[in-house]
Amino acid sequence: MTTNDPHERFLELEEQANQLVDSLAKLRAEAESYQTATGHLGEVSGQIQITLEGIQAATIAITETAQKLNEIGTPEILSRLSSVETKLQEIDQQSKRSILARLLTFN
Repeated sequence: MTTNDPHERFLELEEQANQLVDSLAKLRAEAESYQTATGHLGEVSGQIQITLEGIQAATIAITETAQKLNEIGTPEILSRLSSVETKLQEIDQQSKRSILARLLTFN
């Protein structure tokens, strides 16, 4: 609403200037928010890259392990486990005999 009264015209212009200042302040806040968000996205992107590198290294290690297990074969693994069990049982029996012998000669 434009008027010929200079005082009214000044008040209208002042109101428009205030609205413009408010709009610019909101725009500035929004731009700062976007800038902050961009910074955070950059940080997250860096962390994702580090995580992906870790996952890639783990995947390579798992693949190599699976290949080694496949090369060795399940029967070989079971055979070695059985051999270890047998040795552990022998050690257990020897320990028991040694403890018993010490107890008997302790008098």
